[in-house]
Amino acid sequence: MNRSLMLNFQSKQSTFDPASSVVSLSTWLANQLSESGNVFHQLVNKGGSTRGYRLVYNGVPPITLVGLSNALQEFLSAGAVFRKANEDRPDFLLTVLNDFYGYVRKALPDTFESYKDYIVLKGLGLAAFARLAGTFYSNAMPEPSNYSPAVANELIQVVAEEIDFDRWKWSGFTGKAATRVLHDEMVKKLRERGFGELVRHRVSY
Repeated sequence: MNRSLMLNFQSKQSTFDPASSVVSLSTWLANQLSESGNVFHQLVNKGGSTRGYRLVYNGVPPITLVGLSNALQEFLSAGAVFRKANEDRPDFLLTVLNDFYGYVRKALPDTFESYKDYIVLKGLGLAAFARLAGTFYSNAMPEPSNYSPAVANELIQVVAEEIDFDRWKWSGFTGKAATRVLHDEMVKKLRERGFGELVRHRVSY
């Protein structure tokens, strides 16, 4: 690489701010969530040859980095109140998302193991759960000092019990409209189970 281009690239890297925009933040979160020790490790295709993935992981990961990043924009949009309150704490946003999806994985293990049969790791499922996380955290508004994932776990248990994520049930559902349908179905079930105050739509403080 040309030295001037390299210096420019390094400068951009050193000053990168994940919170500079929704797209930058969602991309950073997607990358972090797919790192070792986090919920989507070995489940995200970050680009490059699929042959390499097949050799290392015995298959191609079910999620693309772009797909996960796009889905997480639903979290940042529906959770705008929570996001804005934590503009200088992207690591805290990462923590709550990693816990949230971690409980999804725990409550719905089959959807991760046999992911082709379910929508949870497809764009629709990832985006609907991201939207639910944004809705929930904008109502719960935890701080790093008092954060506990316990209530999120309770919400996800209800969703796992009440919603059918079989891919055939959701055949033909695509795009943002489908994300809203699935999200709203989750919210409806949560309201019926007494969690209404935690899944209200919030657009401001």
